Parts: sequence; C-alpha cells; structure tokens
Amino acid sequence: MEMASLASLGRQWRRAALELGIEFQGPYTLVAADGARFEFACLLPQFGAERGMLLGATYDKVAAEAAAQAGFGFSYLDAENSSERFELSGYIECLRDWGWSAKRERLPNWYAAEGRNAV
Repeated sequence: MEMASLASLGRQWRRAALELGIEFQGPYTLVAADGARFEFACLLPQFGAERGMLLGATYDKVAAEAAAQAGFGFSYLDAENSSERFELSGYIECLRDWGWSAKRERLPNWYAAEGRNAV
C-alpha cells in the first residue's frame, strides 16, 4: 500500500508541477549520512528548505529526521482520491505555505500574484 500511495502522490504532484511550471523530481530516494535509504514520492527543489521539499505518503520519524539533517523540508500528505476533481488551487496553497526557496530563480507569476486564486 505504501508504494502505491507514494506513486499516486508522485503522479499528482508531477501534474501540478507541469501545470505550474515548477521543478519536480520523483520518485526521490534520500540516502542519509549513515547510508540508510528513504523513499519519498518526490522532491520539489524550489520550495521549503534550502535543498527543497520532500513529500511522503506515510509519516516516518526516522525518514523525517534524516531529511531535516540533510537540509530538506518534508511533508506527509495523503494522495487525493483519483475520482475527485484535480484542484490546482490546493497545490498552490501548499506551495505558498512551504515558501519559495530557490534563491537564484525568479518567482513564478502565480506565486508572486497577490490574489489566492491567481494562476
């Protein structure tokens, strides 16, 4: 179930990334300093912490600590029910909450726009 949830979450964020014109790497494997490996649905390198935001489908304290120690932000999200309508505004809200962290890149127009519904 975990891998299916990760794959579904990754597909949903890949779609949002394509529609919003942001970077997406997924699936993403984090190799911790001790060599432990942790699977995430994706990495959004322009958001969250200095090295980006990792997204997982199930909370794992050890993986979260490894991500934080490696300079990543992390969030655990439920994959949306595929029968529900894709709502880009929800993804935008998450991205704005996490914050833009790409120092050398210009903010996307949808992010910089003041109105919450601007896309």
